[in-house]
This record gives sequence, C-alpha cells and structure tokens, in this order.
Amino acid sequence: MTDVTAPRNLVVIVLDTVRPDHLGAEASSWAAATPRLDEFSRAGVRFDRAYAEFPLTVPFRTSLVTGTTTFTNRPWSGLRATDPHLAELVGLQGWQTAAFTDTPFRSDVGMDRGFDTFVEYSGKLRGDLAGDSHRPRSLPEPHIEPGQDADRGRWRRYAEGWATDQPGVVGVEALVDGAINWLDTECDSSRPFLLWVDSFQCHEPWVPPVLPDSGSRFLPLPSGPDPSWMQAGELEAVRALYRGEIEHTDTHVGRLLDHLRATGRMDDTLVLVCSDHGVPLTEHGTIRKIGMPLYDEMSRIVWTMAGAGVTCSADSAGGSVVRPTDWAGHSGRVSHALAQPQDLLATVVDLFELDTSSVPRLWGDEPGAPGGIEGTSLREVLAGTTDRVRGEAHFGVFGTRSAVVSWPWKLIDHRGQRPVELFDLATDPGELEDRSRTETDVVASLHHRMWRFANRWARAYHG
Repeated sequence: MTDVTAPRNLVVIVLDTVRPDHLGAEASSWAAATPRLDEFSRAGVRFDRAYAEFPLTVPFRTSLVTGTTTFTNRPWSGLRATDPHLAELVGLQGWQTAAFTDTPFRSDVGMDRGFDTFVEYSGKLRGDLAGDSHRPRSLPEPHIEPGQDADRGRWRRYAEGWATDQPGVVGVEALVDGAINWLDTECDSSRPFLLWVDSFQCHEPWVPPVLPDSGSRFLPLPSGPDPSWMQAGELEAVRALYRGEIEHTDTHVGRLLDHLRATGRMDDTLVLVCSDHGVPLTEHGTIRKIGMPLYDEMSRIVWTMAGAGVTCSADSAGGSVVRPTDWAGHSGRVSHALAQPQDLLATVVDLFELDTSSVPRLWGDEPGAPGGIEGTSLREVLAGTTDRVRGEAHFGVFGTRSAVVSWPWKLIDHRGQRPVELFDLATDPGELEDRSRTETDVVASLHHRMWRFANRWARAYHG
C-alpha cells in the first residue's frame, strides 16, 4: 500500500445531535439526503462503531479536546485547570488555532483555551451575545399533550421569532462563513493550523430554513418517557423537521470542504467530521434525551476522517490511495474499529508527532492509572493496516448508568433503576431483544470489565 501524504493541518467539524443512521451513507429508512457528507465519507474512513464516552454536549467536547474519560469521574462541567487541551498542545508547537462555535463549546466552560481566534455566535437557545432583544420570543413547551390548538401557533411564533430576531446570517452558515474568512484573511500559510467548527444546527428545537409539510400539527419539542400520545404521522413530522436541519447542515459543511479543496489545503490537512451524540425518537419508548439512555440511537456517533494521512479504497476491494483532491468515484472505507472521542487527541499526537511533555499525569505513572491522554491512536486504522485498536468501548452518564461494547455484545447497567440489559448488536442492531437472562456468563464477564474500568478512578482518588 502506497504511503499517503503526512498531515500538516487539522480541521475538526463537530455537529451537535446527529445520528449516524440519519445520514445518507448509512442508507437507513429515515436517512436524510446528505450528498456532501456522503461524498466526504467516500474520501476516507467512516467508523460505524464509534461511541461517545459521555453522550452529552459538554462532556463529549471535554473528552474530545482533552483525550480523557469523563463519565466515570465528573458530571457535566467545564474544563479543569489541570486538563490538557488540544488547542494548547498544538499552539505550544507553533500552530495557528481558530474556532467558530454556536454550541456550549464556549469560553464559559474553558473551551477557548489555546485558541488564537475564538468566535462565539448567538445560538438557538442562547441569544445573549447579541443582547436580550435577540432572544427567540417564545420557547415552546418541552412536552406537548395531544389536542392543544395552540401548538401550531406556538411553533409558528418560535420559528418566525427566531428567523426575524436574529441579525444577519445565523446557524451553521455563519460558522462556515467565519471559518472561510479566517482561512482567506488570517491564516498564515507558513504555519500549520487547527480549525474547529462547532455547530448547534441539528440540536432541537428543529426549525430548518425550509419547513417540511408536517400535516395537521407542528410538534415543537415533543419529549418524555411515553410517546404513545403521538397521533398518526406526527412522529414522521418530527423526523422530517430533524432531517431538514441535517440536510441544511450538509449543504454548508460541503461549502467548507469545497473551500479547503479549492485552495489546495486538503492536500496536507486531516479533517474529522463527528457528532457528539444522537437523539432518541421513540425507539425504546422515549423521545429526546429523557433519562439519558445509552441505546445506540443516543450513544453511537458520526465519526469520519479524510484527507492527508488517510487511505481510501478505490473500490470495495480496497487497496489504492486516494488523493485528497480526487474524491469522485471512490467508495471509501467503513471501519468496524471501536472509536471514541478521547481517541482524537491520541491520534493527533501520533500522526503529527507532537511533544506531550506538557500533559500532566494527575495520578502518577502506575500502569493502568487514569490521567494524561487516555485515548487510543487510530493512525493504523486510517492507514488501512488494521481494523482493531481496542477490544471494548466504555461509556456512560456520570452517576446514572454505564455501558460497555465488546463486539458483538453490548451491556447496559442502569445502576439499579431497572435490570441490566445485554444485546447482540450483530443480530439485533435495534437493541430489541434483551439476552441478559440467557447469556449470564457474558453478562458477568462484561460487568466485571465495566467495574475494573471504573475502579481505576476510585483507586486514583482514594489511594
């Protein structure tokens, strides 16, 4: 296999609340039309077994920039002073760094550390950067019972208020405009760069620029553990609004990728497109993040890498290397390697041969102790030399529940709220058949591995 160009720059595009099975590349029954992201996946490696280690907004991003595990040892919180940060690490080695965000990836939780340029845009749920007058006029209720005539009016007021109260361009298009302007006017071609784009476009409330036909009622933010009240066609109306946001996002992410290619930067740039978590849409009796479940509709994430440092098959048989500027006609590779957000920093350190002497090991150098960079480098997966870098993926929600995937098994520990569940993801990807009562040995083994993984932090804290 021919060596690919070593990467010089890094672009990270984070899409909030995007389910992999709602992108066209997975061709599910409710996938959105995402030609640009599909094209991008054909240019590199799409990881179809990627999991958020803590599938909520800020914890995911904490893991992404620090390379550490969070669900075992901290709740939703900002960065600690002792946390490493990707932008600081590359900045110390002469990189330019810029971020454009309208998500909770913000300065008030420390995410701006290490960025030379850090631009925060007014977002869907926060208009404070532009002043109170730019807040949406009416936030919809979180749970709408059937038969309320005011639903449509409330949703219309929200949509129209958002569109008219926000000055200028908002949403993912504003982030991409800012990123392209930075590349054209401020980025010094003599230095490597890190560009971070963090979009809230696909997070609820779903108000796509082009509203689909939703039938007789709009459903602003349907939410709850019992969606049985939803009438015929209403769930599809909700999915249509969600798909509209994804399709709008696809268009503008495509603009940024086009710009990187047109300016020749894709030749030496590694690009990651990922999501922080998905969203339940009644698959296991809940809609939205009520109870923070760990089923795949919530915990499995988009994770696709392309560009310099990545090999891509010319056909499904594999083998040849694709130039980053030549994407058409290629099938890409789908990797079954388990991947998680803490792997980004480990991969960047490996690919870019970064000096990590500034990264603290908070609990010493005992083998297996937590601290430092805890992710696993995906370099060999990107090079096409292996499709397995770890045997299991651990994830959860601090103090609530945890899970482990050791393919094909997935065990969810609900921490006493209800019995554990075991699923065979190879034969039951929808996680509909609990096998915990018939596969007791598998449950015992996975439960013990889950305990050992979390116990590292208990030992570190208590000595």
